[in-house]
Amino acid sequence: MPPEDTGATGVVAGVRGESAGFETKSYEGHYEGTALLAALETRRFRANAVLPAYRIVRNGLAAEGLGDVLLQGGVVVLRSSEPRRTLGVDLGVSLPTGEVESDLGMGHVMLLPSVWGGWQAGPLGFTARAGYARALASSGHAHHHGDGHSPIVDPMNSSELELGAVASLELGRSVAMRAGAYGALPVGISDGAGRAAALVGAGLAGRRVASEVQVHLPLAGDPFTAKLLLELRFRF
Repeated sequence: MPPEDTGATGVVAGVRGESAGFETKSYEGHYEGTALLAALETRRFRANAVLPAYRIVRNGLAAEGLGDVLLQGGVVVLRSSEPRRTLGVDLGVSLPTGEVESDLGMGHVMLLPSVWGGWQAGPLGFTARAGYARALASSGHAHHHGDGHSPIVDPMNSSELELGAVASLELGRSVAMRAGAYGALPVGISDGAGRAAALVGAGLAGRRVASEVQVHLPLAGDPFTAKLLLELRFRF
């Protein structure tokens, strides 16, 4: 999803929890996940890491383990005010730390470059991101994964174009509502699959603590049947 550009400087630590149901050609069930978040932010640069872990139940059989670790860095190349406009570029790397056989990981190193922009005028805001994801290395499971349906906890093609956009409305100093959509299309592969989902959410933000709840619903490609996401962040 597009990042939230606050223009603030500091170290951010957080935790994210999610719960989702799914139904594919081979499996049905649910999974629960917890991710540790860490970020270093300045007015121009940002770097962040996400370490996820999951419990997944497929056809009644449970498995637990790490998901794929995400490392990401970015730079804001343009920022203006009245209305506030931002433009940035990011480069991410997804590491194959999740177990492929349990549908917890891709089985590939993934390179994830993207460009994003934001616009804010009073209480109204809009952000959008466009990116490309590409597998750089294979673990030997490539013929089973990277087809757009796997891993179940975060489906992704081995080569795809990714798009996302979110609109926001601030209700006072500390409350914001969000709604948006995101998805992906396979590029240059024959066994890929597209997917798309919508989200609605609400967030509370203080000087140092911020929280958000989101509900995600599928639009195409059956990435899940429904997902609930909760996030808590603390800025040092």
